[in-house]
Amino acid sequence: MDKNLISIGFNAKGKEEAIREAGRLLKDNGYCNENYVDSMVETEKKLGPYIVITKNIAMPHARPEDGAKKSGFSIVRLKEPIEFGNKENDPVKVVIGLCAFTNEEHVNTMSQIAEMMLNPEKTEIIFNGDIEEFSKI
Repeated sequence: MDKNLISIGFNAKGKEEAIREAGRLLKDNGYCNENYVDSMVETEKKLGPYIVITKNIAMPHARPEDGAKKSGFSIVRLKEPIEFGNKENDPVKVVIGLCAFTNEEHVNTMSQIAEMMLNPEKTEIIFNGDIEEFSKI
C-alpha cells in the first residue's frame, strides 16, 4: 500500500473532518477531484451512518461520476475515536476512503478491503501498526 494514502493519528474534530481527510489523501494522490471529496461528505449526510461497515471502521465513498479518476482507497487511523451515529459499530477509529472509477471496480475494491479486514494480522496492523507495517499490507 502506498504510504501517501495512509494517515496515522489524525486528530479529527468530527466525522466530516475524518471523511475529508480520507478524501484529501485520495485527491492529493490523483484518485479523485475535490467534487468527489465533497460528495463523500454529502453522501454520509444524506444516507447516514451506513458507512460504518463494522466495529470501529467507516468506509465513506461517492459515485464514480462524482469525480473519480481511478480506483483505490486511503486509510485514516484517528487519534481519538469518533461517533458517526451507528449504535452497533461506533465509535469509529479507522476511516477507509473508497474511490472507484467504475461500478465494477467499486465492487472489486470493496472485496479487497473486506479480504484485508478478515485477516487478523492485517487488522492488527490497521489498528495498531506503524506506517512501515501499513505499507506492507
